[in-house]
Amino acid sequence: MKQIELIINFLIGLFILGNLYYFSPLIGLSKDVVLVSLVLVTLLFSFSRFSSKIYNFLFFKLAISFIIMSLIFFFLTFLYSNYSPNFNNLIRVIWYTSFFVWTYGLYQHNIVLLFDSIIKWLVSILVVIIGISLFEYYNNNLFSQLIMNDSTENLTNVRFAGTYIDANSFAGALATYLFIYIRTSREKVFKWVYFLFTAYLINQSGSRMGLILLIIILVDLILDNFDFKSLLINKHLFTALFIVFFLMSAVLSNQIEFETNIQDNSETLFNRFFDDLGKTRAEASSNERMESLKSGLVAASGRNFIIPPGAIYFESKWKTDIKARHYPHNSIIFMFVEYGIYVIWPVYLLFVIWKRSKFLKIKVLFILLFFQLLLLPNAMYYSTFFLVVFYLDLCYENCRNTPVLKR
Repeated sequence: MKQIELIINFLIGLFILGNLYYFSPLIGLSKDVVLVSLVLVTLLFSFSRFSSKIYNFLFFKLAISFIIMSLIFFFLTFLYSNYSPNFNNLIRVIWYTSFFVWTYGLYQHNIVLLFDSIIKWLVSILVVIIGISLFEYYNNNLFSQLIMNDSTENLTNVRFAGTYIDANSFAGALATYLFIYIRTSREKVFKWVYFLFTAYLINQSGSRMGLILLIIILVDLILDNFDFKSLLINKHLFTALFIVFFLMSAVLSNQIEFETNIQDNSETLFNRFFDDLGKTRAEASSNERMESLKSGLVAASGRNFIIPPGAIYFESKWKTDIKARHYPHNSIIFMFVEYGIYVIWPVYLLFVIWKRSKFLKIKVLFILLFFQLLLLPNAMYYSTFFLVVFYLDLCYENCRNTPVLKR
């Protein structure tokens, strides 16, 4: 029976890490029906596997904070406004939290197996994302109709985003999974294969944030494999770098020929840095980002500072009162609008997470997460965020017996 539960847990983990419930129309069901069903199943298993040790986990404390504050502000705002509720983010928090509670309870007596399961998730999700990305690239109109119920003709720019919908969220998730895989897996050569596939997908996403995250990971890899005392490069790093530069040279040399022979509507990182149209779009995106931050600071002021809308009424309040096109592209400001002055508690927990990452000597993982919090609107409600905090919780609780500290 437990073996069946392990399989169910693994499959739901793939749905969570890859947002795969967006493909529900393929089996004739709506996304909402599938999502609610998955949440209910996950909740049921989490209750049956609940462990009191979870109370010490920071991902659980953060989630409970989001849930409690959202419900309190929901009832307060309900009394004086006509905003329309949206429970999407709250449902996601409950789903991710219950899943990791269930996962921990399932593996708590054999944490090594849990780290192995995380590796299997990350490899599987990479394979799935590659398949989804190819589908998105070659059948973009069909993909948009399936995922978003929106078919756009005569596309001028196609950026890989898959079921993450947003290209930056897509790139952030891939970079995070890459780092966790590198730090957890013992397969030295395949780490660089994983790196190359991730680099390709992030390039196709056109995400400048993704490029920053990749550079951070690459620098960390080089420093981790370089012996400063003897000034020698680890042989695995030397071999991997040779492969990376060889393949990158091949990609660059064929980039122009590829784009001239095939009608290519993709907006890659190369386009955004070296193509005039791509640079124009990138500049416009930066301007919109700055405007969103200004709108966010305006939205957080006044009465909102003391009686904020919470996660449930945030979207309606933004559309009704602020009327800005974009939500603030900074998760800290986003939370400030949602929770007002009370944002100090989740921010404090983030500081504790940072301290733990330093203790575990994997502060780079927190840095990757922090960049996403700085550059994405609601990254604290992504499965990537919960995976990172859960992973750090696991490492901290089992600091003497984790793959990270055995390196």
